[in-house]
Amino acid sequence: MKPAAIAAYLTLSVVLVASEPFPLKELAPSVDTLLSSENPDHSELAYIAARGTALYFSVAMVFEESGNGGERDKNVIATMKEQSEQFFKVAVMSGLISKMTQDSIKERIQTLMEVYMKEMAQSKKLNNQYFSPVILKDTESLRKIQPLVARLSGEIAKASKN
Repeated sequence: MKPAAIAAYLTLSVVLVASEPFPLKELAPSVDTLLSSENPDHSELAYIAARGTALYFSVAMVFEESGNGGERDKNVIATMKEQSEQFFKVAVMSGLISKMTQDSIKERIQTLMEVYMKEMAQSKKLNNQYFSPVILKDTESLRKIQPLVARLSGEIAKASKN
């Protein structure tokens, strides 16, 4: 999406979802279950990784669009994009293992991005900050699973070089 389209989308989204509850299930229980399992469910890992991809990429987009271009913003954007890429690799790998197509994985991520963008737009309008309690909870849950995602992403990168 182009920056102007993102701004228009965020503005329209605020009007459309001002009173809608957050439509996604709470992420923390799924992350805790996955981390405590010896043999993780790949379809659940694919979903969690898709949520991570969508959230981190959405945050990067918001910072690119609304940031002042300072060093702190550039660091946040770079970190969010790196996190998003790691989660994306794991979402694709786990999705393919659980018999999803690449198109369905990408559609899932796009849908999740739309949800997160709406949530951030609504929070900005109502509370003058992008990070609503829901976004903060999801970010906290994703931080718990980040070491696993980083390890799996590294393994995927190694395997693709061979």
